[in-house]
Amino acid sequence: MHNHQVLIFTALLIFLFGLVSRVSERWTITGPMVFMIVGIAVSPLGVGLFAVHPTGDLVRLVAEITLILILFIDGSLIDLKALLRGRPRISVRLLVIGLPLTMLLGTLVGVAVFDAISIWGIALIALILSRICPGSDPPVH
Repeated sequence: MHNHQVLIFTALLIFLFGLVSRVSERWTITGPMVFMIVGIAVSPLGVGLFAVHPTGDLVRLVAEITLILILFIDGSLIDLKALLRGRPRISVRLLVIGLPLTMLLGTLVGVAVFDAISIWGIALIALILSRICPGSDPPVH
């Protein structure tokens, strides 16, 4: 498969998930989890629809775009007044202790599992996946 076909498939997947995103808010499975599952399903580990080398530029581009989208969406949904008014100590602990530890643990597991991906690629994947703890999103108003 050519790179443009992978990008079109990725864009289509994001669009389709956007159509059901309101319903998916009640699921314990989050968007990044769905994308990871679909990615594995269409990879050579699954049906073999796409054979993309994990160290390729396309994988890096898709991972960077994914991280940008997740951070932008999370940042735009946070109501800082509600976040600090509710339980500021818990929020601070989650952001200062829990999130970095989750990212570090994800990177360590990734290093153990993926030997063909650079440490920076694994760290990027860990950053994206550390955001997907169901029920840990800050209050949105």
